[in-house]
Order: sequence, then structure tokens, then C-alpha cells
Amino acid sequence: MVPGAGWKRECHRSTRPLGIGSPWSDEGSAINVGAEFRKDTVDFDPDAFTQAGDVAGLGERFFPIHGSIDTKEIFGEARIPLLTDKVVQRLAFEGGFRKSWYRNSRSSSSSETYKLALDLTAVRGLRFRASRQGANRAPNAQELFAPSQPTSFLRDPCAGATPAASEVQCALTGVTAAQYGQIANANGLFDYNAIIGGNEDLQPETATTNTIGLVLQPRILPDFNATIDWWDIKLTSAISNIGAQSILDSCIASGSPIFCSRIHRDPNGSLWLGGGYVDNRLANLGSLKVRGIDGSADYFLPLGRLGSANVEFRGGYVLRWIVDNGGLSEPYDCAGLFGAPCVMQPRWKHTARATWNAPYGITVSLKWRHVGA
Repeated sequence: MVPGAGWKRECHRSTRPLGIGSPWSDEGSAINVGAEFRKDTVDFDPDAFTQAGDVAGLGERFFPIHGSIDTKEIFGEARIPLLTDKVVQRLAFEGGFRKSWYRNSRSSSSSETYKLALDLTAVRGLRFRASRQGANRAPNAQELFAPSQPTSFLRDPCAGATPAASEVQCALTGVTAAQYGQIANANGLFDYNAIIGGNEDLQPETATTNTIGLVLQPRILPDFNATIDWWDIKLTSAISNIGAQSILDSCIASGSPIFCSRIHRDPNGSLWLGGGYVDNRLANLGSLKVRGIDGSADYFLPLGRLGSANVEFRGGYVLRWIVDNGGLSEPYDCAGLFGAPCVMQPRWKHTARATWNAPYGITVSLKWRHVGA
């Protein structure tokens, strides 16, 4: 939503036909309002062999998925010039708002997104930009409607004649005083029960983004364009799997209802026999805090009879990439690291391309893509 680096400098002045705008600018405002309705439906019907896992080469079972999501939205956005050739060459305000309502067969939710931005061209060739935005990502059909499937985990600290967890701790997981020390242990022959799958009660992920940037287009190099932007993103209510063992261990350690409410023991307190299980379906848990700097440069060079050349560069440096698993572990800065819980988050990566546009329709280019350690 931040205006791109290629924003044209030669913005044409216009009158204000509706009289909407600043008295210190003769540029017209751009305003857009609207409403939208959409319905997303998934119907996946694998045959009996696929559901049973009897298809050579697949190696796993696939189950039917059915469901639909109704989305209603209203939105408005505007770009309003505030100053033109008064103190500065150009100053404009940009704003936007969107309200969304989501409904599926079991639950409903709503969310809001917004944008507040300033675009300042102090002098010709030097442009500043800054914005604050609220964003969201609603759960998709797979995350909502994927069927529950049985799975397992290895250890129940409250099982056996001498449980590893105390009576008070096991009470948090649903074990009564009479059941403590009487729950059958799987003895390593079988694992404990859990389920995985989608969750129709999921809520949208939400995020706040702040950016500050500079665009440089010097007069002495009319075909040169460079940008640099600082950005900061905070995401909450991340949609993720917790892990059945982590749910049980975290309940014992913290007593948090986020974890303890997902433990369902049978009438004898077991998670092994009698239908007891841990609910490891998707959940809104955890957050992400990311900050970095992005830069780019483009230069077009006419070569006369030899055609033309173009050089492009795009790069980004991650200052922090903090993963918070919502109480499962301490927040962890993943910048520059590889492996759980970080996946792969290099601090620096870039692409660069040099292109020669030769006469007679021949183009030769060389691209360099680099991912840091």
C-alpha cells in the first residue's frame, strides 16, 4: 500500500471538479468507496482408496473437505493533495479503511484494516514517504474445514502409579484426586491420543505495519531511481499448530486455559483408553515481530546504435525476526538463523540484474541472486 518506487514524478495537475481538496493545492483528490460480497467454497471428495491410503506413491491418507465462507466488506480510500508548490513541491495525505465480516457454518468474526500515509516531495527528485497500516489475514478454507484426524504423542506425565507431575499439576489437566496414581500408563507399547485438523472457530490474524522511506530521482541522472525504506511489522493471533505434547506440558507448567481446555480425559482420566485425547487442531496462538530495511536502485542507460542497458538491484536486511509461541517457549530472535522455530531467516538477501537490449530484438541479461548466511 506504500506507493512504489516507480511513482511518476510528472504527476499532472488537475482541477477539483467536486471541490474536494486543499485550498493550498490545485490538484484533485482521488476518492474510492465500495462494498463487496464473495463466497469461497471448497468441496474435495477423494475416493475410498485415497481415504484409506491405498494409492501407490502418495504414502498418506486424504479425507473429504467441505465448507464455505461468506465475506461481506465495505471500504473507502482517498488521496488528498495538501500542498502544491508552496513551501514544498508536493504534500499529500493518503487514507483507507476496510471493514470485513466472515461467516462459516459454525462461527463468525469481523476485522478492520486501515491505512494512514503522508507523501512529501520536498524538492524535485527528493521524496519522503511514511505510513501506518493495520492488516489482517482471515483463515482460509483448508485451515477452517480440514477434517479432524487421529494422531498421537508419547508421554502423559499424569499417567502411571507414580506420575511425573504432582497432584496439583495433574488437576490442571483434568485429573481428579481419586484418579491420581490410578491412570493406566501406555507403557511404551502404544502412544497417547490426539487429533489434528482445521478449526472453524479460528479468528483472523492481525498485524500493524509502520514504514518510513526515501525516494531519490536526481536531476543530473534523469533515468536513475533509488529507494530505501525502514519497516516494522507486529503480527498477533498467528494461526498455527501447537503440538499435543506441548499442549499437555504447557498446561502443567502454566495452568493456562489456552492449553488446559484442549485436554479431554475419559471418565477414568486416561488419554490412552476410553476415548480421551488432546485437541491439537489449529489455533490462534503466538505473535511475530519483524523489522528491517529494504533498498532498491534502477538505472537506464541509452547506448545509441548499441541499443540500451538497464541495471536493477533489490535488497533487504532483517534487523529482528522475533517468534513468540504464545507461552510454549521464550520469544526467540530468528534473524540470521536456520532451524526450528525459525525455519530460514537470513539477515540479508538481494537480487541484481544487468540487461543489454541490443539492436534487432536481441536481449542479454545476467542475474545475481544472493541469500545470506
